[in-house]
Amino acid sequence: KDEADFWRTKLPSKNVVQQLQGVFPVESQNPQDFLDIHHKPFGYLTKLGANQMLQTGQRFKPLFELHKNDWDLKVFSTNYLRTTMSVQCFLYGLLSQQQQQQDDDINIDIDSMAFDTILHQNAHVPVRVRDPSFDTLNAFD
Repeated sequence: KDEADFWRTKLPSKNVVQQLQGVFPVESQNPQDFLDIHHKPFGYLTKLGANQMLQTGQRFKPLFELHKNDWDLKVFSTNYLRTTMSVQCFLYGLLSQQQQQQDDDINIDIDSMAFDTILHQNAHVPVRVRDPSFDTLNAFD
């Protein structure tokens, strides 16, 4: 119990999760099929992991900006909540209007995310969860 309580303090707030879901909704045949849904907080994406994905999205932003008119952005995920949240955080970093100062110094923090800075033409990019029976990425599950 003490360990679970400790890890709960490392998870993003419910508000952040709801905001991410609102901007990048998860499309799944059955949301109850997420493999890690009943193990909270174990197996969930932490604030640190979320921040790392935000930073990764920011690092990809220059490439995306160069070719955004050529791309039809479609996003897929496995049936793990931590994977869907990882891609949601990546998309926020990629599509937000927040500017990075230098490539090595990205100062986005999941607790201070401003969801109103999302680029409007790219808002509401759905994250499609693959059907587990056809998902070769998790063939071992």
